[in-house]
Amino acid sequence: MTGTSTTQSGVHDIARSLLESGGRQIQTAPSPSSDGSPWTARAPVLTRRPERAREHLPRHYARCVLTPIHRALGLPAGEVDFELVQQAVAHRVAETNDLDWKAGWWPTQKPDWRDEVAKDLAAMANSGGGWLVVGIKEEPPRAEAVEVTPVEWSEDRQRRVRSVAYSHCGPPLTGLEFHPVPVPESDGYVVLIRVPDSPDAPHLSRKGDDAYRAPVRNGADTEKLDPRALEMAFKRRFQSSSDRAKQLTDLYEDATLLLDTKLGATLVAVADPAEPRQGAAVDRRWATMVLENPDFSGLFQRRLLNERVPAWAWAGAKVRRGPRRWVASREARPQGYAKTLHDNGAVQVAYQIGTWDFDPDLVVESQLDRNVCRGRDVEEAVGDFVASLRTASGELQMTGVYHVRIGMEWMDPMMSESLKILDEDRVTGAPLPPGGGPSTPPAATIRRFSPVVVELDALSEIEGLVDQTSSMALDLVAHGGIENLRRLESPDPFGRPKYQSAQRS
Repeated sequence: MTGTSTTQSGVHDIARSLLESGGRQIQTAPSPSSDGSPWTARAPVLTRRPERAREHLPRHYARCVLTPIHRALGLPAGEVDFELVQQAVAHRVAETNDLDWKAGWWPTQKPDWRDEVAKDLAAMANSGGGWLVVGIKEEPPRAEAVEVTPVEWSEDRQRRVRSVAYSHCGPPLTGLEFHPVPVPESDGYVVLIRVPDSPDAPHLSRKGDDAYRAPVRNGADTEKLDPRALEMAFKRRFQSSSDRAKQLTDLYEDATLLLDTKLGATLVAVADPAEPRQGAAVDRRWATMVLENPDFSGLFQRRLLNERVPAWAWAGAKVRRGPRRWVASREARPQGYAKTLHDNGAVQVAYQIGTWDFDPDLVVESQLDRNVCRGRDVEEAVGDFVASLRTASGELQMTGVYHVRIGMEWMDPMMSESLKILDEDRVTGAPLPPGGGPSTPPAATIRRFSPVVVELDALSEIEGLVDQTSSMALDLVAHGGIENLRRLESPDPFGRPKYQSAQRS
C-alpha cells in the first residue's frame, strides 16, 4: 500500500485522519517478494508537505493531578488552579492525613524554622504522601479552610524548602512538587506542595542539634511515632521496596513473552506507574493513540524530520482488547513489535531488532544473523517507548512518573549465543561490519546484558525528558562499545547525555 491508500474502517480512520490533519502522509514498503528472496528491512516512510516541514512541536499535556481537595469536592483529577482553591474555601474543606493548610510560610526569623519545615514534610511523607497548601487560613476545631491569604513566591523560596527536605530529613526527602497558583488582583500566590509517598519512609526529622523524631499525620494533627510503630514502619519500607522490585520484574518477564526471541534479538521495556490509574477501563480511542500514534516530537534529532521518522517503524498493527489491557502487535519480520497498555497505566513493549538484513556491498559478514542489531534501532525503540509513556500520561491524565526497566533478550544467551550491537559510519550512515574493518574495531561481543532500571517522569519538560531518554539509550548501546547517539536528540552536541541519570541493576 502506498501514498494515500483507501481509508480503512475503525481505529485506523482515526489514526490516519490525525496524521493527515497535521499535513503528513504515510508511505509503506511493498510486501516481501514471492520469489523466495530475503526480506529487506523497509520501514514506513513519513513525508511532510514542504510548507509544514518546520512544525515539530510536542502535544501540550497539562499535568493532571488528583489532590485531596479534588477528592473532598468529588471532582476528577484535573489541573491545580485558583478555581480549585476558591472551591476549597467555599466548601470549608477540612484538613486530613494528606492535606495540611498553612496561612503563610514558616517564619524564617525563628531559629528552629528548618526543624518545623522538616517535621511537616516528613510527617506527610510518613503518612503515605500528601499536600501542604501555603496561603490558606484554617479555622479550628476541624481545621477547615476559611480564607485565602496570598503569599510571596520565588525560586529562592522553593530552593530553601528543598534544601531543608534534603538536609534536615533522614533519609533525605526528594521529589517535592511545587504548584504556585496566582491569586487574581494580587501579587501573591497560593502554593501547593506535593510530598510524594516515599519508598524510603519512615523519614526522621531533625530536632535541635543532635535529636531526631519520626513524625506522622493523624487527621489534622502531627504526632510522633512510638518505638513499636517506628519498628513496623521500617519493616514496611523494606517489604515495599522488595514488592515494587518484584512487580517490575514480573512485568518485564511477562513482556519477554510478547515476541519469539528465537527469531531475533528483542529490546524489551516495561513501565510501572508510581501512581496507578484508577477507574474504568481505557477507551479504545486512547489505547490507539498511545500504542499506534505516540507523541515522539522533540525526542529525535531535527535532521531526521525530512527523512524516515523512526517511531513509525513501530506502527501499523491492529489494536485489540486483552485481559485488563490493550494489545498492538505485528509479527512480520524484520521489526516485528508488540505493545500493551494496561488499564492501570502500565506499559509493556517488545521490539524485534535482530536478524538485520545487511547490505552485501557494505558488510561481508553473514547476511542474516538473528543476534546482530544496529545501535540506531535500539535508540529508535527507546524513543518510541518513551513517546508512548508521554502519550499515555497525557491522554489518561496520569502523573507521568514511572518505574522503568529496559533490557535486551536474544536466543539462548546462556548457551554461548552472543549479542552484537553495531555502530554506524558518521558520514554515510552505513552499519560498521561486525568483524571490524581496516580502521574500525570489531563489534563488542555481549554475553550478558545488564538492564537499565530508572524512575522516569514522562511529563517533565522536554529538555529533562530528552536527557533521561538519551541517558537510557546510551547506557544500552554502550554494551556494544558505542559511545555516541545517532538518532535521539541529546543535550550534548556529541550525543552524550549531560546528566547520567540512568542506572544499571
